[in-house]
Amino acid sequence: MSREHLFTKVDLGAGLTLNNRLIMAPLTRSMADDALVPTEDMATYYARRSDTGLIISEATQISKGAQGYPNTPGLYTEAQIDGWKNVTQRVHQNGGKIFAQLWHTGRVSHSFFHGTQPIAPSPKGIEGTVPRMRELSYGEPRAMNMADFEKVVSDFASAAANAKKAGFDGVEIHGANGYLL
Repeated sequence: MSREHLFTKVDLGAGLTLNNRLIMAPLTRSMADDALVPTEDMATYYARRSDTGLIISEATQISKGAQGYPNTPGLYTEAQIDGWKNVTQRVHQNGGKIFAQLWHTGRVSHSFFHGTQPIAPSPKGIEGTVPRMRELSYGEPRAMNMADFEKVVSDFASAAANAKKAGFDGVEIHGANGYLL
């Protein structure tokens, strides 16, 4: 591919055309407020990068029990949706496109964030400590039952619908590191 080709528009289908073929990979910034609402600093951060063909947001919790890192944004309350609206509007004003990266951290979660034992497909834990909170070691998750699986699926669907309400152009599901799909 020639360098000039990199800066040409590309039609991804479904009415989504990117101004160029550059994609900004998601980067966990931990810039949300304590209610996991996207901040003005986040809107400024993403707006500055909106000349990229597509921005994939930082990983965003689908529910309260999905959190595994401090101050990472959510997409399950009205305040969080409104915070993301500010971000997506700023990106769109500058001609950019943005997808929400949705996640449930599963066994990489910690009860510190939500007061419950983390869930995972099995009770196999992960070694280490929570990033930016080195005093918190990971614990053993509880093996999910059928109701847990159904709840996580429902939470992903709700978060995707909330992403649409917030003005995102699409979603991506984060499935690395033992996170739940």
